[in-house]
Amino acid sequence: MRLQPLVLVPVVPDMNSVVSVSSIDAFFLHNSSHAGKPIQPFYILNQFDSSLPLNLDVRRFCARSLGIGCCLCSAQGSAMSEALAEGMTVMDYAPNSSLAEDFNQLAGWVKSQSSPATTTYRGVRWSER
Repeated sequence: MRLQPLVLVPVVPDMNSVVSVSSIDAFFLHNSSHAGKPIQPFYILNQFDSSLPLNLDVRRFCARSLGIGCCLCSAQGSAMSEALAEGMTVMDYAPNSSLAEDFNQLAGWVKSQSSPATTTYRGVRWSER
């Protein structure tokens, strides 16, 4: 939290995740960045399948309850498990898959939300930063 992070919280479209969102939000309400600014977590709806009514309900709930905090969905598919079985990333195993497209969109979104680092730590160990 000292580095003014962009916090991404992956959740799956089930009731356990819906219930845990309020606890996660409460944590961030009581903890702020080093500058005293509140931290807004962004939720990523992972393993989303638009053909399942529960998944659609959870997405609607998140969008209504969290507003901008629920920004992205990640498609469910076999590309992830197949890539992991081959010891590869999805980007290398199936670069044209819908999951790879979701990852590219997520990376672009994160880049658009993040500001460049203002401090350089060249030559300093991670534990000393």
